[in-house]
Amino acid sequence: MAIDIPSLIAFVITIAIWSAMFKDNVAFTFMEHTVVGLMTGYTAAQNIRTFFDSGINPVLAGKWIILPAVILGFLYYGRFSKKTLFLVRWPLALTAGLTSASAISGTVYAYIFQQVTESVNNLVLFDNPYLTMNNILTLICFVTSLIYFIFTIEHKGTYGKVATIGRWVLMITFGVNFAMLFGSRIAYLTDSIRFLFEFLGIMSRAIP
Repeated sequence: MAIDIPSLIAFVITIAIWSAMFKDNVAFTFMEHTVVGLMTGYTAAQNIRTFFDSGINPVLAGKWIILPAVILGFLYYGRFSKKTLFLVRWPLALTAGLTSASAISGTVYAYIFQQVTESVNNLVLFDNPYLTMNNILTLICFVTSLIYFIFTIEHKGTYGKVATIGRWVLMITFGVNFAMLFGSRIAYLTDSIRFLFEFLGIMSRAIP
């Protein structure tokens, strides 16, 4: 019977990583350093290749419009010297600003404005009571959650009760998100256990 080398390597790595659950050992440390080293090396190689393919080569071919971006990219290498460390601030500030603006605007539009607009525009649908109830609930959750974060008004009386509803909405949302994240990790664990059993021949690969 031929040995599947990639599966054998994956099996050894999985066992070595899981061995840390019992005690920190040499096998786990070796695999940890190996995985981190491979990921770092692969990422560095891909970034260098992307830099040349998307930056240096187009500039040499006459596409001068991207030259400022290439120069800003070179400034990142100022971190390797204390004398040029201050040069990193320019590309870092620009990258952080553009990334934050893009992420915030996209998140606010997708998760707030778009959902609320759709709920308000189609708030009551007589032919679909389930969707109507869902739209009203979405609007209530949005308003109460927003009120909870308004701290310039003291949370007392009716306003305080509405803010409390918003706090419960947030707690339920965070709980659901955590449960979904935990469930996905359990799925990864199940797949790993299944792989180990299949490799050892305990479980048939034909079982769905």
